[in-house]
Amino acid sequence: MKKKPGWVKGSRLEFKESMTVNAASTEVFPLLCPVREYEWLQDWKCSMVYSKSGVAEKDAVFITAAP
Repeated sequence: MKKKPGWVKGSRLEFKESMTVNAASTEVFPLLCPVREYEWLQDWKCSMVYSKSGVAEKDAVFITAAP
């Protein structure tokens, strides 16, 4: 008999926020990155879980306790 993996019931959360910024998107979007946020958020701390490049990219995963 083949063994099967156990399943743990988890959850996935997705947060969305909307704001208006008086700046060009080419200036703003590069800063919305868990690594680049260290440049402008004084108390920013995060742990990278998954990233191919280390900068803003689709499907990157990071953890933060920041409010």
